[in-house]
Amino acid sequence: MSRFSLAILQVPCTQTPDCGLKQDCSCSLFSLSFHQLQGQFGYAAWKGWPKNFNREMYWTAFAAAIGVSAFLMVFAHRMEADVRTWQYLAQLACFGLAALLFGVAGGCMVGVFTYRRGVGNQDPPR
Repeated sequence: MSRFSLAILQVPCTQTPDCGLKQDCSCSLFSLSFHQLQGQFGYAAWKGWPKNFNREMYWTAFAAAIGVSAFLMVFAHRMEADVRTWQYLAQLACFGLAALLFGVAGGCMVGVFTYRRGVGNQDPPR
């Protein structure tokens, strides 16, 4: 493998100097799930699904999802929550939702480029 592909496979964990296996697995799982989500959106756009979406709708969904994702990430980052309070769970939920919306936004951006007009609407004559 080249150095570039090895660098992509390594997921850095910056929370503590001695990261455990649990944190490494969760970081890897999140990075793999983003790519899976983006691939599913790109495949759906390539097939013309959903039928009421077009290139402009994928662009609008990307802009909306990235805006909400950025807002939630900044909100979760600026929240000063202690681990012993309920606010910590709210902070984790905000960041988790922001990460999911970031994956959706990436998938919609892939959909902008892979959308094919009229592919999903071609029914064979009866």
